[in-house]
Amino acid sequence: MILPKTGAAPSTYRVDLFVADKNRLAKAQLFRELFVKTAEPTYPRYNVERWPDPLVPEDSVTLDEGLECAVFWVDVHLPANMPTGPILCGVSVENDEQQDIPIAVPVQVVGGLELAPNDYPFIGWFQPSWGGGELSDDQYRDMCGMVLAHHMYPMDALRHYWDAEDPGKFDQLHQYLAERGMKLFDIGWLGDEEMTALYDHVKAQGWLDQAVIYSNADEPDDETFANSNIPFCQMIHKKYPGLRVYLASEWHKDMAQGCDIWMTDVSSHRYDPPVHRNIKHPELWHYYCHLPVRWQMRDPLVMAPNMQIDNPALEHRLALIMSHHYGAKGVFTWTGFAGGPPQDFWETLQLSDQPSGFPYAGIHNGNNFRVYPPREEGGAVLPSLRLKVTRAALEDIALLRAGQQMIDEGRIDGEAAQRLQELINPVPELFRDFHYWDRTPQALLTWHEQILQTLANIVE
Repeated sequence: MILPKTGAAPSTYRVDLFVADKNRLAKAQLFRELFVKTAEPTYPRYNVERWPDPLVPEDSVTLDEGLECAVFWVDVHLPANMPTGPILCGVSVENDEQQDIPIAVPVQVVGGLELAPNDYPFIGWFQPSWGGGELSDDQYRDMCGMVLAHHMYPMDALRHYWDAEDPGKFDQLHQYLAERGMKLFDIGWLGDEEMTALYDHVKAQGWLDQAVIYSNADEPDDETFANSNIPFCQMIHKKYPGLRVYLASEWHKDMAQGCDIWMTDVSSHRYDPPVHRNIKHPELWHYYCHLPVRWQMRDPLVMAPNMQIDNPALEHRLALIMSHHYGAKGVFTWTGFAGGPPQDFWETLQLSDQPSGFPYAGIHNGNNFRVYPPREEGGAVLPSLRLKVTRAALEDIALLRAGQQMIDEGRIDGEAAQRLQELINPVPELFRDFHYWDRTPQALLTWHEQILQTLANIVE
């Protein structure tokens, strides 16, 4: 953060990065955090003001006289084969008066852990169109690649490219996504006539086990689930064996007949974490959204962690750790890029104050996007602070899974195994349940550091 003293004269500040790595494998990337003006929601929230979220690849900023600051985000990229050892990362800040302030941060790299953060599915829908225009094929593909680099699945990417007469684009995009770690694909429901060709093609290509479609009625009540979702799911199983159906919904009678993947809000009164973590079918997933409909709450939705712009960063990270701990096999968030911010966003940096249409009521800041549209014609889709924070959460989960695998395979035992097993369990260190958790970031950071240090000692 660049924070001039009160009353300092206007000045332009430039930031340079440096990475001292004897292996020459580490790379750094700099972004400037922009602040968006949120709208007033109808539920309790922090003050409506400027919140940091968009990240733009800039290394300088001009600050006018007065109370103003600039915040930068530094990514340090380490390849999977990075060996254990120290590296030094830092920035140097210079202004118009040639005042140069270097800041160095030592980093201890723990190699050899074989982490697989893309193995825990964190999904959202990413559409090529937004409020201000349409992404080209290249822009859309690059957006999907950026999202996957942050361990999130652009779940519906293939929906937009199926052509029975020429499936070349469809197959090329599937290969591109699969090579970057995506293991689950929503191929979309096209109706019987077109669906048969799509199904046969996917099956012939050998990845039917990774194909899913969303159910026909979103977040149904009891009657709709029984009369619409169940018949639809049964039809899919009969006509297209091996194709799975996923659905965001409350728990209903005969749930397993209406979907193969059930996605529940963690505050739903019909969701019983100790019971549902052990169900075999349907597969349990969690669903984070500020627009759930046709359900009742066990506890207030806003008291559980969520992933809006005006949720503190800690909540974004804790939400995924909680879901993994309580047995969810994956997490869906509404959503990645569906509509996006208003058309004039880059001129105003202001979010819409228009409530969502019926039945999805209310104002929810950033609910329908977690990446930002290009700032110029033909430019790149830009990441968000939220995307960076959930990336850290998925890497937390990868650490937990790597540690548990070491214990299960007997690679460690005795006191070391006991200590690691205690650390892997985030209860009560980080939270007691979905609505009662430690709100100090230091608790999570200390827990993460202890796990990483314990794994480092084991690997060494």
